[in-house]
Amino acid sequence: MIQKKDFSIQKARRNELLESIKREHDVAQESLVLLVAGFETDRTAFWQESSFLYYTDITEAATALTLDFANKTSLYIPNCGEVREKWIYS
Repeated sequence: MIQKKDFSIQKARRNELLESIKREHDVAQESLVLLVAGFETDRTAFWQESSFLYYTDITEAATALTLDFANKTSLYIPNCGEVREKWIYS
């Protein structure tokens, strides 16, 4: 059985990030914050970008998260499927 993970800590961190930006800057409602994960290379073992991990707790490479100031969050995960597995796990 797959256990559902609690991301409430990361959500609270993202909310605090947005509030901090609002306090420091005059932000338009349609503005976005873009968080980008680390990328894999063939020369080193993958290690997630620390800020992305802190705000999301997601360990998948090449992932992006957008946050807007109207409380909408979008997660973009690459669809690499079998092609990626062939190169990463062989």
